[in-house]
Amino acid sequence: MLYLLLKENIDIQELVREHFFVNSFKCWYKQTEHYVQQPYGKGICNARYNVVFPHDTYDTTTIEKFVRRFKRLKEVILKKQCN
Repeated sequence: MLYLLLKENIDIQELVREHFFVNSFKCWYKQTEHYVQQPYGKGICNARYNVVFPHDTYDTTTIEKFVRRFKRLKEVILKKQCN
């Protein structure tokens, strides 16, 4: 993700939609830390990177939230200041 984020001409909207939330099947919670991918569920599963986002939903609000987060992260990294 960091490599893609720091590319010069990256569209952060595309980064979030096509990489961060790629293959975003909904997940059903089964037991502690066990999720099953289903077409409909409560969390987001990123099948490419094997990551679960149990508290997020795949909608415009969540996508925009992560776009803002990635933009801020990129700005902090490129400033090269200790934070």
